[in-house]
Amino acid sequence: MNRQALSRSCCSCSSDQSLFQQLLISDHAYDSILDIRRAAHGVSWAIAPGFRRFSFEDEHGTAFALTVRKIFLNCHFQESNLKHVPFRQKKLAYALTLAIAAFGASSSYAQKAPATDVKDKKESTENKAAVNGDNPLGSVVVTAQRRSEKLQEVPVAISVIGADTVLKSDQIHTANDITQFIPNASAASTDGRSRPRWFLRGIGTNETAASTVSPIGIYNDDVFLNNVYIQAFPLFDTERVEVLRGPQGTLWGKNTTGGAINFISKKPTFDTNGYAKISYGSFNEKILQGAVGGTLVDDKLAARISVYDENRDGWVDNITTGTKAGAVSDSALRAQALWLLTDDLDLLFSLRTRKAKGDVNPSFYVRGPQQVIPNPIYLGAQRGADAIAAASNGQEEIESDGASVTANWAIGRYSLTSITSFDKGKRTNLSASTFALPISNGYQLTDSRQFTQELRLASPKQDKVSWIVGAHYFDESMSNNSVSRSNRVANASRTSAAGFSAASWNQEQYDQDTTSKAIFGSLTYNITEKLALITGLRRSTESKDFNLNYLQSTNSGSGAANSATFNDTVPFYLPGSVTNGLDPLQTANQSATWSNTTYDFTPQYKINENINTYARYSHGFRAGGFVVDQPTAATRTIKKLEPETLDALELGLKTQWLDGRLTLNTAIFGYKYKDKIEAVLLPSATSASGTRQVQENAADGYSRGLEVELGWLPTSNFRVSGSLGYLSTKYTNYSSTASGQTLNATGNKFSRAPELSATLDLEYRIPLASGAGIVLGTDWSYRTKQYFNAIDQAEPTLWQDAYSFGNARIAYQAANGKYEVAAFVRNLTDEVYSVLATGSATGNSATREVYGLPRTFGVTLTAKF
Repeated sequence: MNRQALSRSCCSCSSDQSLFQQLLISDHAYDSILDIRRAAHGVSWAIAPGFRRFSFEDEHGTAFALTVRKIFLNCHFQESNLKHVPFRQKKLAYALTLAIAAFGASSSYAQKAPATDVKDKKESTENKAAVNGDNPLGSVVVTAQRRSEKLQEVPVAISVIGADTVLKSDQIHTANDITQFIPNASAASTDGRSRPRWFLRGIGTNETAASTVSPIGIYNDDVFLNNVYIQAFPLFDTERVEVLRGPQGTLWGKNTTGGAINFISKKPTFDTNGYAKISYGSFNEKILQGAVGGTLVDDKLAARISVYDENRDGWVDNITTGTKAGAVSDSALRAQALWLLTDDLDLLFSLRTRKAKGDVNPSFYVRGPQQVIPNPIYLGAQRGADAIAAASNGQEEIESDGASVTANWAIGRYSLTSITSFDKGKRTNLSASTFALPISNGYQLTDSRQFTQELRLASPKQDKVSWIVGAHYFDESMSNNSVSRSNRVANASRTSAAGFSAASWNQEQYDQDTTSKAIFGSLTYNITEKLALITGLRRSTESKDFNLNYLQSTNSGSGAANSATFNDTVPFYLPGSVTNGLDPLQTANQSATWSNTTYDFTPQYKINENINTYARYSHGFRAGGFVVDQPTAATRTIKKLEPETLDALELGLKTQWLDGRLTLNTAIFGYKYKDKIEAVLLPSATSASGTRQVQENAADGYSRGLEVELGWLPTSNFRVSGSLGYLSTKYTNYSSTASGQTLNATGNKFSRAPELSATLDLEYRIPLASGAGIVLGTDWSYRTKQYFNAIDQAEPTLWQDAYSFGNARIAYQAANGKYEVAAFVRNLTDEVYSVLATGSATGNSATREVYGLPRTFGVTLTAKF
């Protein structure tokens, strides 16, 4: 079937061949074209929001379906005529014409004759295999610049993980798991299912305080999530994940010094479709996820419901309690409704809820060369990575709920987007001693509520000068209540084999209110068809009000006369549990407002349709804040942190080869950091543990590096993807005084910044005569040595040596592509590796380490409809 025949079938009109090469289309239209291409290849597909399906036949009588925006059609698609067509009709004209071009160019797939022998069947199967995965390599569409654009044409370093990868990958459970596919990235979850430590290109934070925000902006369907404790949400029914590296302050807003990550869920469509996936694996791991969606009211209302449920037993023996540690339970639900009010206005409603409960991460203790443990009794018998010796496994519970409304309104030639969202999150942590003796109990309750509103007005992208302007508002109220109780236990002194541990009680309560306002704009000037200049500007103002209340027991010693005593019939985290007196309440308050202008400037030059180059300069800003400080053992004060800034220069090259079967993207970057906010664990005489977590502005430093990303389809059945990241980081001026002593960290590397990281993902499909297939897959990641402490980098227990991590799977795919049965292995080589190490290189202690999961096995069954 040729293009002219298809044009006649649709509306009996012709189109200009030169127009087929144009990409001057609307955001919605572009998405529809990708769906049409998949339809042309015989792949199941869904109608994009706001589009209507049309059926037609080619000259051979073969039936097809085409989806276009539901507006009045103008059948004259000549480029000259488009100048006089109303904007909404012009969008359709481009969309329909390009869809026809894509359809006609790929019609060879649709016209293949029925297979009559094994050779023909194999050839037909290979053709199906070529299109049953994610979008073609060069057709990946992103919204990194708040418009739908081809990934290869966006002048920003972006990694995209598609829906197919998320669904098939048996090691992607939560949001932070995606970093194993990204160069120069990590997001270790060291506190159960909460608080991932996001790092991109060496930029991130190790701080666990609830009042601290990450310099990596985390977005769920374009909604910024500020509470770090709810950022490790389950990934399910996902359309794609976009990882933007480098400062993204202009369009993405607050606290994106190091980058932004946007998790995009699948939206409702007017076709009935969905999927279900069940999984069973080691440690009695059971995972169920699925989604279903479709039309509620024809051409007006569509809905989609998505669910996730995961349960896993503990994975390591606790030889003190005789139980398994590391259990997890995580459930989530998302409901969405798309309402097409008019041809120009649609509303997307979203409701989401999640509840997770399980053990905190098991703690293993390793003694360093300079560490002395006078009393090993309290530490317990440590057995390497095989078991822990803890008085309790500790429990964590996370609850989060959210609701949002996204409105898209076409106003003449312009489009207005409004995103209104309310989110709340709560984390409860109950812990006991991670040592063998019950020398302590801990309690933490963190509660947050946030409201966000964003408005964006955009001009047509195809204009010679196009622009986006907008405003953003953020308001959050957060409270944190932390209680620590130390128990008087015989033979549990940290410094002596005979004696008692000290008994004390303290409560640290603080509230923080944050308000952030910003206006922003981005402008693209297409000087020629090949050369464009892009610039952006954002003015942000952030205010914080911090209130602290501190209460402690009057007695806090190890002797019988000066120890706190407790009434165990009262919950230990209540002041009433202390029976022999409390000191007067300590209170403090601080407020501050910070303002900054962030910006970017990007010349972009397209050498040809397959090679795109750019140079990007950007300035990033992370607002200051407040944390609780401990100048003495008996006092708490508020410490103010100043803002940090980062200036970045990036040179990028994005290329396509072999008719789009090979993509090779490279970025070289250099960062200059000023007043970097650093969190470190330092030796302290004022803390019972001998160490103290502190935050401070760590003066200056730099991060420089290189990233290479590869996507390759050597054959229709073989897929290769991979990445290589190189990092060179250094503090150029860092003298730390937070521990009460001066520690010179100048010349040290940034924490969690391995010099070299690499990923490799291979998949090969063996076609069967029946049309089904066997799929073999493996993915690997490699990282060189990384430090967990920015100041102490001489103690070997405080770093992780180079290691590699691999997974493998084998799957059977049905001929219709709707069913798949797979078996998988995670951590193929059973690698023992640390995701966290805390402690002091000297003193009466040992280094606490948190390890990743050992080798696990499992099977999955996936059905699509």
